[in-house]
Amino acid sequence: MRSPGRSKTHPERLARWCRKPRLYDSDKDETRSMRSKEEANDYRYSPDPDLLPVEIDEGFIATVARDLPELRMRKAARFARDLGLSVYDAGVLSASRELARISKPC
Repeated sequence: MRSPGRSKTHPERLARWCRKPRLYDSDKDETRSMRSKEEANDYRYSPDPDLLPVEIDEGFIATVARDLPELRMRKAARFARDLGLSVYDAGVLSASRELARISKPC
C-alpha cells in the first residue's frame, strides 16, 4: 500500500522502484519508510545459527521415492497407454483414488 501523499510530493520516486519495507499507520492512513535496503543482497537468506544442517541419507531418499504413490498425470498416461483409453477417459479414471483402484486390470 502506498501513501497517496508520498507519490504526489515525490513523483520522481515513481520513476524507479525502491526496495524498502514500509509501515502502515492506520490512525493517519499512510505508510512510512521503516528502513532502507541498499542492495538486493540485503534481502538474501541468512541462516539461523541455532539450526543444525539437515543431512539426509541417499537410502532414505530412495525409500521415500519408491513408496510415494503414482502421480495422477503419470497414472492417466499409463492408463491411456496400457489400457488403450482416450486421454479424457484416462483422466477421469485417474482423478480419484477409488476409480483408479477399481480400473486396474485383473
